[in-house]
Amino acid sequence: EEQMLGFRIKLLSFFIVVPTVLCAPVWWESFAMGAAAVGCIYGVSCLKVVTTGNEVLVERFGKYHRRLGPGWHAIFRPIDSVSYEATTREQVMDIPPQVCE
Repeated sequence: EEQMLGFRIKLLSFFIVVPTVLCAPVWWESFAMGAAAVGCIYGVSCLKVVTTGNEVLVERFGKYHRRLGPGWHAIFRPIDSVSYEATTREQVMDIPPQVCE
């Protein structure tokens, strides 16, 4: 899912940056608009929303860094990654009847 999100962001940034660079009359204006578009896309991709009842573990450079509770969090994608998502809700398990001997 995160790989697909990264691919979509790259594709979207390509379709924003390339026409801006090719169609703008002055190169620095197009560069500024392209950089702003890429910055906005990166900023949105750094947001992680953890829903109520869930927790997320974040790794920095492959080692445990922190635990995220419910809410909005910033994750700096090149160095941080989500390693595990778990629910903290009550889970019902079927247990067969036990015989007392």
